[in-house]
This record gives sequence, structure tokens and C-alpha cells, in this order.
Amino acid sequence: MWLPQEQVDLDLSVNLSKNGPESSGNQVVQSTIDLRISRREFISSLVATAVFGLPQAARASLIPVKPFSFAFVSDVHLTTGVADTHILFNESQLFLQDAVKTINNLNVDFAVFGGDNVETPGRDEQNWNLFLDVMQTLNCRWDFVLGESDLTSPVASEKMRMFGPDWKGRGFENGVPYWSYNFASNVHLIGLDTSKANSKSGQVSSDQLTWLKNDLESHPSQFTMIFSHHPLIVPHPYDDLGDYGIVNGAEVREVLATSPYVRLAVSGHVPVNCVQKEGNIYFVSCPMLTSYPCAFKVFRINNDEIVMETHMITYKALVKKGEKALLQSTLAYHYNKSNPQEFVELCAGKKQDNNAVLPLYGGMTPHAISPHNDKKNKKEKKSKRSG
Repeated sequence: MWLPQEQVDLDLSVNLSKNGPESSGNQVVQSTIDLRISRREFISSLVATAVFGLPQAARASLIPVKPFSFAFVSDVHLTTGVADTHILFNESQLFLQDAVKTINNLNVDFAVFGGDNVETPGRDEQNWNLFLDVMQTLNCRWDFVLGESDLTSPVASEKMRMFGPDWKGRGFENGVPYWSYNFASNVHLIGLDTSKANSKSGQVSSDQLTWLKNDLESHPSQFTMIFSHHPLIVPHPYDDLGDYGIVNGAEVREVLATSPYVRLAVSGHVPVNCVQKEGNIYFVSCPMLTSYPCAFKVFRINNDEIVMETHMITYKALVKKGEKALLQSTLAYHYNKSNPQEFVELCAGKKQDNNAVLPLYGGMTPHAISPHNDKKNKKEKKSKRSG
């Protein structure tokens, strides 16, 4: 549609027939309403209604979004002197340092660490202090949420005493273990606290649910992302292996669904690459750093789509070690005694769960893309440079 003038004049003649004491006979009172809207507003309204099926005001915030990127690293389980299981505790510091190095080379705008950052705070909080020391080498802003391993210890950990000073160092002054802030004028980030000590399942408190609802209502017209340790939708195969999700996850998702601006929810906790969709929200389960597939994710967001990349630890022999450990785990045999390899493959995920474009509009059907480190792509780039 082309409109030749900047202003569109719409004259609406409304005939109101009055039958009552005020009218004399069938007197007709005519009123003319002169409505002026801008050409840009008129076009935007038509496009929003036709394409998105929602009022223009409910969709305008999603356009524009200045392109940005971030990394999500979960389940570092940083510790020393702990025997390996399917989690490679002995490699935790090396894996964290490797991930930080990769993130620095990728030049993302910020990073979020998705809980179970340490395998217990450690005696005199040595594990958490080591985590903070490694973070000194990260060249972008970083934030974190809590998992059960961050709290689990012989002595009960007080969340705010333990981690409060480090949240305040990032500007969070609300005195609770969950947070939100505006990364940009039209980008809103929310970090949930789902952690319970000595429990593989998570929970969001009633106070936090109320806060979440109010936070969404008070930040309209902003592209909004949710970060949590436990998945809001448990990916397969962990949906068959016990309660690994949030006990009131459905209630949390109901709150998120009230806002058309929430488009992405990212979690860790289980070593699974998986993308699920409910309504207009992508629920992305990210792999564990210290359990196969020993990886983390990077998200690159623009007006139309989210480009998702999965980056594995660069030590291939150690990734193989992690794969073998997962294959021999009780989890794999519990899932399929005759073929535990099936469990490993499910955790690795399909192509579209690892590297994919997640469209923000239309059918919102993810489609796989070539891995960022694909050897063929590297050869093609090299050939173009030499040519």
C-alpha cells in the first residue's frame, strides 16, 4: 500500500437517531468526527494486525531491536578434589577457563551463568571465590542465577549472605535472589531463582511469582528474556527420569504467557540441547559445561530472528571422556538398558537444537543452520579470501 501524503484524513459521519423527550419527532443529530493519524502509524497498525494478529501496541516493541548477542553457560560445577561421575568435576576449572576464552573471542554483549556454577560453595567459600577469580578474565558484563549445587553443603547456605554482595556488584539492590534489568532501552532481562538445596527439582516462590507478574506489567514494549537454572518445560529424556523441572512450572509459564513481549526462556540443569515452543515463547534447554556434550550456547538477536549457536569445549579428548562417562552412567542405563547410547544421542540433541534460526514471527518454526565451526564453511571462507 502506498499513501501519497504524510497525514491521512479520515472523515467519519455518524448518524445518531434519538427517540426520546429531547428529540422533536424523528430529529436526526449528525456529528462529524475528524480523525487524523500519521501515515507511519496507519501503515504500522495495518501490518501489525494483518501479520501478527495482535493490536499494534502489543507488537510495536518487538520492532526495532538493536542487534545484540549473549552467551549462556550453565552447570560449571566448579570445584577441586571431587571424583568424576558423568560430571567431569576434575576438569571444571579448565572447562570454565576455556569457555571464558571462547566467549571473549566471540565478542558478545553479555553472558549469563545458569546456576550450579559451583559444586557447593566450598570450605570458606573457596569454590565461589575461585569462580569469581576466573570471571575476572571475562571481557563483558556477566550475571548469574542459582542452582541447587550452589546451595547444597553440610551447613545450610543463606542465598543473600552468600551471593548478595556479588549481585549488588552488578546493580541489583532488591535484596532477593532474583533480578531484572534493562540491558537496552527495549531489551529486558529477568533472572529467576528456582534453587532448592539438596533437591533436583526447583520451585518459584509465591512472592517471586507476584514480583514476576508485576515486573512484566511494569516493563511493557520491551523484548523480554527469562533465565533460570531449572527448565520451565523439562526436555526429553529427563521428563521420563523423575522430577527435574520446576514443581510449579506451569504456573510460571501462565504468568509469562500474559505478556506478548516474552520471547525467550533459557535454562540449564539437565545436559540436553533442546528447543521447545509454547505460544510465542521459545524454551531453550542448554547443555551442561562439565557433562557431555560439554558445551554452552550463544544467542544473536535482531528484529526478525534469534540465531542460536552451540559451542563445545575445545578439548576434544575431554569431550570424548565426557561422552563415555555419560554412556556408562546409571541415567543412560535407566533410560534404555539395551541401548544406553540412545540416551547420549538424545542429550546431544538434533541439528535444530544445536545451531538454528528461531524466527520471531510467522509460524515460528526453527530451522537448522550449519555449525559455526563447520570445516566446509571455513574452507569456503579461506577460498574466497585467496580468490
